[in-house]
Amino acid sequence: MHWALLTLNRQQVTIRRYQKMKRPILLTAAFIFSAGLGYFIYILYGFTTGVQQDTIKTLKWQKENTAIYFVDLPLGLDTINFKASITLDTSKRIHKLKLPNGGTETNVYIYDSTYITNIQRNTLPNIMFLAHGDFNHDQEVLLELTPLGRGKYYVHYLSCALGGVFLLIIN
Repeated sequence: MHWALLTLNRQQVTIRRYQKMKRPILLTAAFIFSAGLGYFIYILYGFTTGVQQDTIKTLKWQKENTAIYFVDLPLGLDTINFKASITLDTSKRIHKLKLPNGGTETNVYIYDSTYITNIQRNTLPNIMFLAHGDFNHDQEVLLELTPLGRGKYYVHYLSCALGGVFLLIIN
């Protein structure tokens, strides 16, 4: 009889120990679930879009005499014939080209109008770029266009998500 009582008490202690462990595990799981759901709702309703727009309005280059021209690149840039054209605002002193940030690292080179013909010759000459930029994932991809002037240029865009060469016509 005494042995049966001891076994029963040991089972009760074991059950109580598991019940005490269930509560923190459930609370942790509920916290992780609610944090994930909150983040999903935050992104879904676009609260970050408003913050980004407010940031863009108050950036330093907006207050200066600067014009920024955004070129949105399509997916599959390396397999299509993509052309972009921008018209310089003559009332602005500084001109910059803004491209999307394509991942962990983005490299952009701007070459003159003879770039494609030089590459197609299969000679791989040492071609000098006219403008160049290396950007991380948290940086805006902005290139200075002011020294280039009007004309046809080739932009070689290299990043994790996008890549290719496209024609940029500056009017």
